Amino acid sequence: MLIAPNPLKIPWEHWNSKSLVIILEALFGKYRDFSAKSKLCPKAKMTYIIIVCDVVHSMYSTKVMDITASFLLSWFHSIMLCQYGGFAVQFTFDHLRNVVLGCFASLRCNCEGLPRIEQDMDLLQLANKLLDEEIMKSLELKLKEKLALR
Repeated sequence: MLIAPNPLKIPWEHWNSKSLVIILEALFGKYRDFSAKSKLCPKAKMTYIIIVCDVVHSMYSTKVMDITASFLLSWFHSIMLCQYGGFAVQFTFDHLRNVVLGCFASLRCNCEGLPRIEQDMDLLQLANKLLDEEIMKSLELKLKEKLALR
C-alpha cells in the first residue's frame, strides 16, 4: 500500500530554534508562563507554544505593506486555537488588533476578511465569557456535591 505524502505543514518542521527560542524567552519573561492554565499534555503544549512563537515571529517580521488577508486570518485562527487550548494569549490578540489598524492606516492592504476577523474576535470573547461562567457553575455544583456528602 502506498501512502501519499502529507501536504500539511507541521509547526516544528521548519522551526528556527535560535530565533524562536529568543521569542519564547521574551514572552515568558514578559507574560510569565502563558500556558500554565492549559490542561493539554506536554507534547500538545509544546506544539501550541511553537504556534504562539511562530505567530509572534511572523507578526513582528512582516512589514505592514506586505500583510494580506491570508496572513491576518492565519494569525487570528492560530491565536484562537491556542486560546481554545487554554493558553493566556490575549496579548497576541491585542497586537493583532494593532496590526490590523496599521494595515488599515497604510491603505495598502486589500483585506476582504477583516470585518470577519473583528466579528470572530467579538464572538470568541463572548464564547470565552460564557465558557468561564459554565466552568464556575460546574465547580460550584461539584463543591455543593462534596459538601452534601460530608
